[in-house]
Amino acid sequence: MKILPVFIVGVILLAGCRESNDTSERIPDAEAPELIANALPFHQIQVREKLFYAPNTQSPYSGWVKYMWDNGQVQMLKYVKDGVATGPTTSWYESGEKKAEGRVKNNFDDGLVVFWHRNGQKAAERTYDEGNPVGLWQEWFDNGQKMSERRYSESGEKVGIWREWYKNGKLAREGARRYQHGK
Repeated sequence: MKILPVFIVGVILLAGCRESNDTSERIPDAEAPELIANALPFHQIQVREKLFYAPNTQSPYSGWVKYMWDNGQVQMLKYVKDGVATGPTTSWYESGEKKAEGRVKNNFDDGLVVFWHRNGQKAAERTYDEGNPVGLWQEWFDNGQKMSERRYSESGEKVGIWREWYKNGKLAREGARRYQHGK
């Protein structure tokens, strides 16, 4: 009967082991400078048959990729695994403020993506399932007032009550929306 406890401990240990760099939900702000410093600049990436490769290599690239603004600021940092963008991604405005944060899976947004205005106020929260909109989507004005709220079904169709507000917070529109095939 000692096999069961050993098996359980093994399962717990395996569950606790996760591949570094590409499985966390977000890029921790404290780790971003080191990841950026070691990331491969996007202009060096070679795309072959829709996969990313490091220069002069035969195997698809795995690691961090950075996109840069002309002023030298980082525009985007994303993780690529086996040549495909899969993992956390963060983007910044030219001034260095965070613009968006989320995850990608198979080169598509996947899960919650959060956007910010230049002044740091939250701009939007959107959820995706491999690039398709799902669940509640919300947007805010740069003054913090809610701008809109809408829902998407699991299949990506627009459903439910959609609401829009004026910048002063007053409700502008509200209505039930049901669409077929996203139209």
